[in-house]
Amino acid sequence: MLAYAIIIWVDPFNDRQFSTRDWAVAEPEERARVASDLTDRVLERGMSIDAIKNLLGPPDSTLTGDIDAGGNKLHSNQTLSYYLGSWSGFGYDDAFLYLHVDRSGTLVKSQVTGY
Repeated sequence: MLAYAIIIWVDPFNDRQFSTRDWAVAEPEERARVASDLTDRVLERGMSIDAIKNLLGPPDSTLTGDIDAGGNKLHSNQTLSYYLGSWSGFGYDDAFLYLHVDRSGTLVKSQVTGY
């Protein structure tokens, strides 16, 4: 239980609540601080690509295929990727917010990942 509490306490992706205004002007490392709030509370399964882009702006890249450059599984035919900076002290040389969108343009899964 103590180990779990320490991990939660030092999680750089779970430090602040999401704000559209702050996200729009933040550097990637600052965006990372709200990533867990986005995946846990703000982004809802079934959201449209338009709603996502209105909330977060355009993605840094859009991925297609089965895996990303780091070997992470992509969970849909299109994944919107938002760069969250370099977090090598936490296991990610580069971290990303991945938003997996199905063929109809709706969110099926959101996650923080990296390589």
